[in-house]
Amino acid sequence: MKAEIGWLGARGLAVALLAGVTALSGCGDSRSTPGSVAFDRLGAECGDVRRVQSSEVEVDDADPACGDGYCLHSPDVARGDRESPGMCSCRCDGEAGTGPFCACSEGFVCREEVRALGLSPPALTGSYCVPMP
Repeated sequence: MKAEIGWLGARGLAVALLAGVTALSGCGDSRSTPGSVAFDRLGAECGDVRRVQSSEVEVDDADPACGDGYCLHSPDVARGDRESPGMCSCRCDGEAGTGPFCACSEGFVCREEVRALGLSPPALTGSYCVPMP
């Protein structure tokens, strides 16, 4: 497996994870329900329209359209399209102590997007709210 970590723009951290499988995560576990943060920009378009590879996930932590959230480019966001803008999202699960985590709104599911393989910063690994299939 290969991972690429680079900067987008002045501060945007991109994590391109060339791994294939995504799995449902425990969005309702004890880390993401009590004390979860509200995120009101979930689902808003962000970033540039770009080609989405089936095995790539990109997380931008500095897109102004997403405020305190993340601009996520992934196959789950593109929904089968070859080109897609990003979608504002928030981390709904991850390693203990790396929160805050959010609760996914209706129509969204908490899905593992960035696996903890030791190649990405722990604050970006884990699950993000993505549209239900």
